[in-house]
Amino acid sequence: MERLSGLDATFLYLETPRMHLHVSAVVVFDPATAAAPGQSPGSRDSAGGAGGGPGGASEVEVGAFSFDRLKAVIESRLHLLPPFRRRAVQVPFHLDHPVWVDDPDFDLDYHLRRLALPAPGGVHELCELAADLISRPLDLDRPLWEIYVLEGLQSGGAALVAKAHHAAIDGVSGTELAALLFDLEPGGTPVPPPEHPWRPERVPSERDMLVKALGPMVCRPVAIGRLLGKSVGALFPPVEASVHDAHPHGMVPDDVHQRLPLALRAPKTSFNSSLSSHRRVAFAEVSLADVKRVRELAGGTVNDVVLTGCAGALRGYLESREELPSESLVALVPISVRRPSEKGQMGNRVAAMLIELGTDIEDPCERLRFVSARTTAGKDRLEGLGSTLMAEWAEQLTPLLAAPTARVISGSKLFARVPVPCNVIISNVPGPDFPLYASGCRMAAIHPFGPVVEGVGLNITVMSYLGTMYFGILACRDLVPAIQDVATCLEDSFRELVRVAEDRARVGNRSRTKARRAVTGLRPGAS
Repeated sequence: MERLSGLDATFLYLETPRMHLHVSAVVVFDPATAAAPGQSPGSRDSAGGAGGGPGGASEVEVGAFSFDRLKAVIESRLHLLPPFRRRAVQVPFHLDHPVWVDDPDFDLDYHLRRLALPAPGGVHELCELAADLISRPLDLDRPLWEIYVLEGLQSGGAALVAKAHHAAIDGVSGTELAALLFDLEPGGTPVPPPEHPWRPERVPSERDMLVKALGPMVCRPVAIGRLLGKSVGALFPPVEASVHDAHPHGMVPDDVHQRLPLALRAPKTSFNSSLSSHRRVAFAEVSLADVKRVRELAGGTVNDVVLTGCAGALRGYLESREELPSESLVALVPISVRRPSEKGQMGNRVAAMLIELGTDIEDPCERLRFVSARTTAGKDRLEGLGSTLMAEWAEQLTPLLAAPTARVISGSKLFARVPVPCNVIISNVPGPDFPLYASGCRMAAIHPFGPVVEGVGLNITVMSYLGTMYFGILACRDLVPAIQDVATCLEDSFRELVRVAEDRARVGNRSRTKARRAVTGLRPGAS
């Protein structure tokens, strides 16, 4: 019996028929290939393809993606994937957070399913089927995951739609789970079998759970009092001169701390309202080299560039609908606070920042400087408050309060009438920089999807993999009817950001060259 942390449990409490708090991914695999004799497993040529050409080895066709082979691999690795056979059990009277227990009725066939895409099996059909599957909530009385194998892609490969509840994993732990689930080479990765056959542990009795809940109940009033004092600083953040020194360009405005967005200050947009239970999805891809190029030319971090590109996309989308607010949109940005010692542990180790996106700024490079200043200040504030403050509050929050509150907000459609805390959720998840395989097929793309929540009907999540940033755009079906327009605006926004950054760099180089010539008295052609 393992007790859920408060943060993990909160994702269970907030689940409603309209707000499904699972994370998802659409994973696309190339047609099956295997390394030819003499080729290093998973080796790639300079162009990013399979190793080959003069002096190299090539890949050879070995057949289609095999559902049965994938099932056998998952079955053989269940001992490495504890969340796959655990379910959450509520403590009697909701006096404490739920506990993870082995599911004595675990059935792999329930969680791993096989479907066929309708013809012609293109991106449109994949998005439509993925949206339908992601719209369906997980059964909270079973282990909290499902994988659907989708066959019939135009490419001849296959796709997976994977779902896992946020109570079990966050972005980083989900990536670690994928590395265990998939292979590191086309021919498969040998995994030692378990030392002993799996036998589910005894499901704890109600008495056992009540006894274990007594300790947290006794300590809760003292802990809440301490947290109240610690949280006062959130309302009165100090203005720290050190932020100016920390920013790479010294462009931090004097009022940057006071202007950091607080809850319920975001402008209202068409995708900020109460949710329905149905979703839409779209894909986008951006070169990681382009993102790093912008960072080198215009400053900031990779995450700042990602936020700026997303801001440009939202600006373009809302402008095309004549809905762009005069005030800047606000993004909720999850931040991993996982320590190195917590590598391999499931569950959530996250905090969150509210970041103004500068959608009221037309120039993309000026918008990047604006975003970079606010992320720098936001991180300072997060460090000042303690990056674990959100998790500490969640630890003391009981289901007696959280679950009814979520149901009231959802049932009353409250956010159709009141201000929203933010406009969009944007998450950047680091992905593997090495190829992964399943059933002999190489992973060609992975588009991650975070959940949408009441009042915030749009989520943009990105994961890097082998030199490409793969975006997954998830929205409430009723709030974002033209989600493909968001994806198109996203790719256009990054292209514009690269172009403007390179143009500014060329102008800057010419200005510096002229200045040097003026100082030295040299003319063009002079030695």
